[in-house]
Amino acid sequence: MLLLDKVAIVSGVGSGMGKEIAAAMAREGADVILAARSPDALDEFSKEIESASGRRALAVPTDITNEASRQHLVDAAASEFGHVDILVNNAAHGGNYKGLMTSRLDSWRKTMEMNVFATLALTQLVVPLMEGRDGRVIMINTTGSLQARPAGGAYGGSKAALAHMSRCLAKELGPMGIRVNSIHPGHIMGPHWVEHYTQEAAERGITFDEIVEEVSAGLALRYVTDASEIAGTAVFLASDLAKPITGQSIVVDCGSD
Repeated sequence: MLLLDKVAIVSGVGSGMGKEIAAAMAREGADVILAARSPDALDEFSKEIESASGRRALAVPTDITNEASRQHLVDAAASEFGHVDILVNNAAHGGNYKGLMTSRLDSWRKTMEMNVFATLALTQLVVPLMEGRDGRVIMINTTGSLQARPAGGAYGGSKAALAHMSRCLAKELGPMGIRVNSIHPGHIMGPHWVEHYTQEAAERGITFDEIVEEVSAGLALRYVTDASEIAGTAVFLASDLAKPITGQSIVVDCGSD
């Protein structure tokens, strides 16, 4: 097992991505601390993980934008396990997807607060529990932070800021033995993606499958990845196989142009 007896915090496990990452890490031998805002969903998911993997799955309802809630998450990790080896910052806010000229910039603050400041604040709290343990911080980012897209300013801009801070943190935390890397997924076959392209297909008078074919044709591997494959990249970066890798932005997009 690649992560045997490691302890991992995964934020944003209310989404498909967060769930896949947490489940994959548990399958590889890690105990996981599950952070999301919905307590009912967390409790159910923690039972699923423990049943499937035999590892501990601690559910901690968390709003990472709230200082007391962040502290409670980290205190629970310290109380139950005494340390943390892996932090996966997956929680995110998508923003309004409006262009600058049609947006009130105040509406972008929630996106920036979640994707940059809350993520960094949680990292600040977790790092002391990693000292001396070859810690690993993984930021779930997006290819939208690397490519300019119409109406992508709020989300892409926030994630671009996070990508830069990740590289800075790799330099700052490297002397402590802590690695910091970012995963930048492209198209991901999940509920939000399906909903968006189903709507587009209806507007264009074509089928959803035709949309998938169009998108896939622009990818070198000719298929749209899913969250389970992003989880595989997270497991790799969390493992000793990636021990010398830090400060990197890993694009996982099946070879987009």
